[in-house]
Parts: sequence; C-alpha cells; structure tokens
Amino acid sequence: MLVKLFSSLGPEYDPYIEDNDKLFFTNLCLGYRNYGASGGLYKRCLNEDVPFIEELIKIVEPKLIICLGKDTYEAFVKKTKSVPASLEKNFYKRFIDGMNYAIYDGNIPVYGQAHPGTFGASNRKRYNNDPESDNKSGEDLMIDDWAHMKKWLK
Repeated sequence: MLVKLFSSLGPEYDPYIEDNDKLFFTNLCLGYRNYGASGGLYKRCLNEDVPFIEELIKIVEPKLIICLGKDTYEAFVKKTKSVPASLEKNFYKRFIDGMNYAIYDGNIPVYGQAHPGTFGASNRKRYNNDPESDNKSGEDLMIDDWAHMKKWLK
C-alpha cells in the first residue's frame, strides 16, 4: 500500500525509481527492532529519536515530511513544537479538509497520515467522519488524504 500511496503523488515519487532524488524515506525511530521483528513501537522511542530525525532533516532539506500513524505524527509535532494547521483534537477529523498537517521550522509541512498497514487502513475507515465517503475503503480514503499533499510538491 505504501508504494501505491507514494506513486499517487506523481510518477516522479515512485519508490521503484533507482537513485530517486525526489524521495527519501526513513522511520522516525532509528534502530529499535531486533532480528527483523515488527510491531512493538514504543512512544518512548518516538520521543527519544526526534532530535536525530531533526539532524537528518537539516541534511536532506525535504519539501514535505510525512508521518505514518497518529502516534508518530503527534510525537514529532509535540517534540519539535511544530504549529498545527488545525486545532481539531480528533486526528481523523482533520483528514476531511486536508488539515492534517503542521508546519515545522517555519516552512516545512508535516503531514500526519494513517499508517498504510492493515490496522491503519482499518482505523482510517472506522474513524471516517465524512458521510460523503462512507462507501470508500480505508485504502481509497488514504489515497484521497495523500492527494492533499500534492500542493506542497510543486
């Protein structure tokens, strides 16, 4: 699903392009997994690794930052004192009008997106607050959500 989401931003963001200088992807938590394990993400790791990601941001100089999942987004925004575009408390209500972002360091949008895994897609569908899109799957809602980010990539 993640490949589909990146590709939905435009052909130049296809993760299969070799040496793609338009796309850089990493985890907020650097090195917390053992032996290929997945899951078990701890909020402590999110909070502790933000300063390291900030150093990486200085090097990469991105146009846009995408945080996958509510906890990742909220930890990044809180630790970096980024300014949210919406004061709406409900993470999923912000998706309706594309206000699910904050501004980092004065000019870099940081989007909080549903995690592209099975649980993230399920949660995106479950917490959908837009009656006009009730018939859409979680994956389709996520593609719509990612479309709001295109304006920052021009």
